[in-house]
Amino acid sequence: MKLKINKKIRLGLIIIISVTAIVFAYLLYNEIYNPGFEEQTNSIYCYNNIGSIDYTIYLKPNNLYTGNTLEEGKLYITEFVDYIDVDLNYEFTGERAADIKGDYNITAKVKGFTGEGDKIINIWEKDFPIIQNKRINTSDGKVSINENIKMNLNEYITFAKEIKEATKISSQTSLTLYMNINIKGDTDKGAFEEFIIPNLVIPLDVMMFEILGSNIIDKPGAIEETIQVQQAVNRNLIIGYGIILFVL
Repeated sequence: MKLKINKKIRLGLIIIISVTAIVFAYLLYNEIYNPGFEEQTNSIYCYNNIGSIDYTIYLKPNNLYTGNTLEEGKLYITEFVDYIDVDLNYEFTGERAADIKGDYNITAKVKGFTGEGDKIINIWEKDFPIIQNKRINTSDGKVSINENIKMNLNEYITFAKEIKEATKISSQTSLTLYMNINIKGDTDKGAFEEFIIPNLVIPLDVMMFEILGSNIIDKPGAIEETIQVQQAVNRNLIIGYGIILFVL
């Protein structure tokens, strides 16, 4: 028994099937010969960038401690502290040669402030330069800085007390030791710039204190490029489009 279909309906079905077949034929062709591109980021020059500050507390003669030094990360009694021996270090290592220029300085900042946490308001501050703007100039893609200083804590405590007495303003006081490093580099793959500030924060005018701050900054970096990479052909889509075309 034959199924009879109205001529107009049959013509309409033929047109729909033909258009659909053309669409899927185009999708199949496009997937095979033009699968598309995606952006890919590649590192073309990598480097390590590390700044650190280490310290040792040297003590006055006292009846509490048997030794004359205390290591990092302790709670220190102000009256027993003679001076702080500080090692400031910076290392930059690139994966190959680069022309690097820049400078660094070491500064102690004493400030008076009020509040705590994110609500600190500075009332006054003063910088005490320790090492001023030493130049950095190298062409091998490496920088190494090693500085040692001895900080007499009593000098800064005395200064903070004098300012508080002179201003008649009650405030908290602190000493921050900064190592400011700023470098710019040129490589065969482009340029880069780095600026890091390892630091120590020491409370002043207190009976005992703990040293805080960002004393180690490890900041690797890279020069990157963005390229267009052709996507792989999706075989499942090709098979699906082929089956649909066969059915049509």
